[in-house]
Amino acid sequence: GYQVSADNQKVVFCTDTGPCSNLKLLAKGADVLITECSLPPGRVDNEWPHLNPQQAALVARQAGAKKLFLAHFDAGVYFTKQDRLAAQKSARKIFHNTWAARDGLSIRI
Repeated sequence: GYQVSADNQKVVFCTDTGPCSNLKLLAKGADVLITECSLPPGRVDNEWPHLNPQQAALVARQAGAKKLFLAHFDAGVYFTKQDRLAAQKSARKIFHNTWAARDGLSIRI
């Protein structure tokens, strides 16, 4: 993962990871956490460690992040925009300030 800090703002970007202590440490206090969401809601795969939306949301909540953006959706799982919005809805049950990233999305920090 990567952490970028500027003007007292912290952005953390993590892809291709499963739940781990280093992810939580890197995301601690992030203004924006952008993390992967390769797995569909509820699925866990210990042989191919990636995050589902609930795991990403739990990391954001435990790390004290302000906003979570789900990205790096597996195209073999998330076929439509509705699939990504379902992941967003699932994550928001744990961490309200969650959005499913999309092409062209621009945010102000």
